[in-house]
Amino acid sequence: MLYRGQPSWELGAADPVLLRVLDERAVRGPGRAVDLGCGTGDNAIALARRGFEVTGVDVAERAIKQAQQKAAAAGVPVEFRVMDLTALDEAAGPFDLIVDRGLLMSLAGERARRRYTDTVERLASEDANVYQFQWVLPEPPRVFSPAWLAAKTHSVVLAPDELERRLGRAFSVEIVSRSVEASDDRAIRTLGIRRVAKTSYWLSRRAAPAPGARPLRP
Repeated sequence: MLYRGQPSWELGAADPVLLRVLDERAVRGPGRAVDLGCGTGDNAIALARRGFEVTGVDVAERAIKQAQQKAAAAGVPVEFRVMDLTALDEAAGPFDLIVDRGLLMSLAGERARRRYTDTVERLASEDANVYQFQWVLPEPPRVFSPAWLAAKTHSVVLAPDELERRLGRAFSVEIVSRSVEASDDRAIRTLGIRRVAKTSYWLSRRAAPAPGARPLRP
């Protein structure tokens, strides 16, 4: 069962790349932040310490209980919820900072990933930033489509440029860290995939076009 020990995706501390990016860009509260797939809460707690009003969401009840215990021990207020991120209603947002450390890559199939995209766009404020950490294939598969690949690998990897394709409509996307490493995931290796690019992204909300505005022509 998940979270009886420490899962491989849990660092036991806040994501160091996330903290570095927040420092470099002087991103601090006050403001509202949400951690999608928050696990046992390390990132959510770190954001609360930086002055954010934080909501942490995860489907694993055991993880949320551990997160609540950690936040209480740290003496910081964080609202943790046991739910699927798509159950977050309009009242939950908007958020100024959205954090996802590996949730998108865990979603199975095209429909779930489209719902994810719609939810992130809906939850983001007009000036929101998004931090993402995902496993990405270092190069495009020669034969298989991203949707097939997501299903066959039990959804633990993104296709190259998939995040840009899904979220680039509403956000400008910047890669802030990328490390190509040997994959130890059994499902991925079964397909003959030996390496993944562990990639961190920083996204900034694009300005909404003015009402009635038309695209400029060259």
